[in-house]
Amino acid sequence: MAYKLKKSLVAHRANINCLKLDPQGHFLASADEDCRVIIWCIRREAIFQDLRDQGWSQIRCFEWIGQHEIDSRAFAFGCEDGAVHVFQQGAAGRKFHFQYTINVKESVQAMAFDTCAKRLAIGSRFGYIKMYTERDGDGVLEFSWSVRLPMVSGNEATLLEDMAFSHSRGTLEVLGSCNGIRQVCRCGRNSRSDVHESSISLDAETGKTNNELQQGINRIRGRLIFGGRYALAICFAGQYLGLYQYPSLKLVRAFHVIGHLETLQLDRLALINHGKLVIVGSAHGHLYVFDADTERQMQILSHGSQPVQSVTSFSYSSRHLIVTGVQDICIYEQLSSPSATPRGPWHSHTILYAALFLYTVLVLFLVADGPLCPESYVMRSKPQEYILPLMSLMSEGEIDSICLQAGHIQWERSHRIF
Repeated sequence: MAYKLKKSLVAHRANINCLKLDPQGHFLASADEDCRVIIWCIRREAIFQDLRDQGWSQIRCFEWIGQHEIDSRAFAFGCEDGAVHVFQQGAAGRKFHFQYTINVKESVQAMAFDTCAKRLAIGSRFGYIKMYTERDGDGVLEFSWSVRLPMVSGNEATLLEDMAFSHSRGTLEVLGSCNGIRQVCRCGRNSRSDVHESSISLDAETGKTNNELQQGINRIRGRLIFGGRYALAICFAGQYLGLYQYPSLKLVRAFHVIGHLETLQLDRLALINHGKLVIVGSAHGHLYVFDADTERQMQILSHGSQPVQSVTSFSYSSRHLIVTGVQDICIYEQLSSPSATPRGPWHSHTILYAALFLYTVLVLFLVADGPLCPESYVMRSKPQEYILPLMSLMSEGEIDSICLQAGHIQWERSHRIF
């Protein structure tokens, strides 16, 4: 079933840098270049809260940072001036209010939140990473450790691209790039950068580097995505888009976009439908949807003619959403196929009662003088000797339930034999 445009949300007047759905899929957060954050209610498809402050600098990243009470949420967003502003709901359904600011003193490039351990990692563009942990259960994040990503050679810094927590390994995985620039003449263009990308694993408790997990790939830009069937998904800036397995960084899928490779936004990447589909935005307003198993291009969605600025996705039990942002927001929806599983499990006593009922019907047909009369269910005296011991094991409600499950009408109280 194809994705279809469900709703367009219009409120921003500048390009939307960040889109993020909360872990339950109730709220959508959007942040733009004019330092404006809008929280949308997905159910009503309307603005829940509009936040803006002239003192904020340009917003670079956004992260939902867990629930502290039932249906009470919190979020943080990082700015170009190094400030990370934290907001929280006072109670379920209430507006978000400002809590405090964390100052990391450098432009914030990426953030990642560990829901289980309640810790927030904040990374700057030039490879400085700081970890903050909630220790007292009051929602306040306290500083734990800081580290700078290893230099590649000499004074050559490792630039931070993206990071994500790996719960299975207890680590913070970092995608960094070495700013090794060389001039290359290609297809009449003046020059381009040749970037070396590496995957670095940091212990989430101490921040120490696990050197054995450092891997390198040439000429890539992309995102770290943990979840679904593939632990790591990144875009290849060569002749295709690549999906890589973690931690070996082995290429497992390659997705070709004929004729439009140079216009793809290589960091506008997401997985959806439990990792079954790969979606990537482009500079000409299109969104490409690929099958993660067959590498086949499934669909092209059009947001308009302007470059896609941000992409996110969410899977509910009955539907899947793809959300894209330019200056407006487009929500695309795909309904899940009907489940082939039964509506509910049969308990052992229900199966036993059903077996007894079928056995009773069989006895009636074998020993009765005539067939059963479905209109009155009047039973003759002789079969009662066989039926009454079986019926005594069941209550009236259970007999009614079994009759209904077998496709019969409910027995009238006046016609019962006990």
